[in-house]
Amino acid sequence: MEKGNNQNNKTILIDARSGNNLASIYLRLTSKVLKEEFNIHKVLDNIIITRAFTFYQLANIIINEIPKLIDKLTCNIQVIVVD
Repeated sequence: MEKGNNQNNKTILIDARSGNNLASIYLRLTSKVLKEEFNIHKVLDNIIITRAFTFYQLANIIINEIPKLIDKLTCNIQVIVVD
């Protein structure tokens, strides 16, 4: 895998709140994919979703889990934290 290859880009979405912001983003993204005729399966396969219900869970995800995941992946990564 070549780093920077568009086919291997990943997006990590972290919902840091108890609302439905993540679901809204997910639905808008899938709607845009369908309108622009992207391969929806390829787009959705490259999204990693996690949700924190407490501050401690959020801290653990950001401090411990995300760095471990980034070390394992060999692609460009964007992390989006929704509050």
